[in-house]
Amino acid sequence: MAALGGSDAHVIEQVGKFATWVPDWVKDETGFIQVVKKGLTLPAVYENGSYKIFRDRLNVHF
Repeated sequence: MAALGGSDAHVIEQVGKFATWVPDWVKDETGFIQVVKKGLTLPAVYENGSYKIFRDRLNVHF
């Protein structure tokens, strides 16, 4: 099952706070759909100037 990051931002400062990490080789919509179907996505949150990717309950910084 794919894990996706998203938000329902109600103030401009929160837009982009949450995101979905995908592998580097994803370059278009077709690639994105493939990784979602294969469960290769991860949720991420923007904190202190970088995104923290949630991988098996650990925060991995990229």
